[in-house]
Amino acid sequence: MTPPSRLQASLPSINGNANVLVELAGALGAGRPDFDLSRKGCMEALSEEVTRAIRSFADFSADQYQDIVALLAALSTKLRNAGESYAQADQAGAGEIARYLLGSTYVAPEQR
Repeated sequence: MTPPSRLQASLPSINGNANVLVELAGALGAGRPDFDLSRKGCMEALSEEVTRAIRSFADFSADQYQDIVALLAALSTKLRNAGESYAQADQAGAGEIARYLLGSTYVAPEQR
């Protein structure tokens, strides 16, 4: 016999965490860095090597920023879908138990 799993699922917790991920992605989206401002350090007074490094960093950070916002939104969607699947499985189990109980007849041990 296998020991019971310590993993537990709670639909309100699943949905709450999915909402937190969406809110985090939204907050990051609202506070996104200004791409033009981050490249502003590229002035004629700077050497070409420094300008190239600043532009490279600005491009890389903008790309990473977009990736994390997309990742958080995707994780939220996956988590919400998992919650919906859990709710459907939970309802199916409850329905099966209800059908069993409604279709059963109690027979006292002495009457068997």
